[in-house]
Amino acid sequence: MAKTAVITTRIEPELKAEVETVLDELGLTISQAILLYFKQIALQQGIPFQLQLPPPASDSAALLDLAGIIQSGYQGTSANVKHIVAESVSQKYE
Repeated sequence: MAKTAVITTRIEPELKAEVETVLDELGLTISQAILLYFKQIALQQGIPFQLQLPPPASDSAALLDLAGIIQSGYQGTSANVKHIVAESVSQKYE
């Protein structure tokens, strides 16, 4: 058997339980999932998914509020201002 290294980490019990439930449905143990994760990091030479921060809730809410105010003043236009602003915010943080 190949040599192995031991990794010890602290994690919230609720998160661990949630992840164990998902992995159990997938037929994987936590150790197998971590091994898969590490192998993907090695293969891709980086984290195997995009890391990004969500838009600040206050910014999104403020833009949507503003869109509502603008739209209420332009009821006769065919453009849906809320939709345009919401799409703009989502594209900025993709």
